[in-house]
Amino acid sequence: MDSFYFICYKSLYNLEMTLKYKIIGFGARTAIPENKELVLLYRNEKEWYVVGKCRFGSITEYNPFEEPERFGWTYTVTDLETCKPFPINRVLRENAGTYWGILLQHSMQVKDQNIIKYIEDSYHQNAGSVLTDLEKLSESTK
Repeated sequence: MDSFYFICYKSLYNLEMTLKYKIIGFGARTAIPENKELVLLYRNEKEWYVVGKCRFGSITEYNPFEEPERFGWTYTVTDLETCKPFPINRVLRENAGTYWGILLQHSMQVKDQNIIKYIEDSYHQNAGSVLTDLEKLSESTK
């Protein structure tokens, strides 16, 4: 992986819809190139977790998300894989600096080799099904 884009979820339901239907949603049209690698993140409390990866597909009209009006632009994804959740805040803070949160708020291409290496190494160590682990994670913080 030479670069990628983050796709972020605060809603477990919306993440489940992505995994089930292989669809991602945005509030506005995006300029992510087709077939570009995406890294899926889920936020629990104040920590972001890597939960999967896929490739950007093409525009679709199908919209399975809660509050579909917030996600007016939906796209297919391909090569969808999941992993056991692993945290990423510290690595982003250390390598992207003070404004690391901007990487999560906008569709920005991530090229930092330290971030890429962390994701690749941790991803291989955490292969597995994400949903069971996310449900446990969500329950443990209630």
